[in-house]
Amino acid sequence: MLWLFTILLLAAGVLACSALIIGKKPEAKQLIDKLVPFQGIIGVVLLVICVLTMLQVGPGYMFSILKSSPVVGMQYLGGVFGGAALGLVFGMPLIAKVTGKDGSAIVQKLSPFQVILGLVCLGAGALNLLWMLGIHL
Repeated sequence: MLWLFTILLLAAGVLACSALIIGKKPEAKQLIDKLVPFQGIIGVVLLVICVLTMLQVGPGYMFSILKSSPVVGMQYLGGVFGGAALGLVFGMPLIAKVTGKDGSAIVQKLSPFQVILGLVCLGAGALNLLWMLGIHL
């Protein structure tokens, strides 16, 4: 599940920062356009994984890890909370379609922070990938 979480963090981060990435590398538009149809699914699955992680680990441990290892703690908190926020933003249209409830107010409040959340998810996903490959900071 950790690999899936990492891949979803990186994909959601790329989608959230797509305007920034395309501004720097216009040839990346073709690759990003291939991810856009899956944006809702990526959002819902990322939201579910983040909520399950929060419930599994518990709030006490999530913040106590900051004391023992600040880099790992920030990566963990950024990944879980940033991923949940981006999952909500990307998955809300799909969730609203299934449940019949409108969640656009939440999305409107989070949308101005989409690029920042994307950068947080990209950073957390990259650090998580390095950690899984055995490269510890």
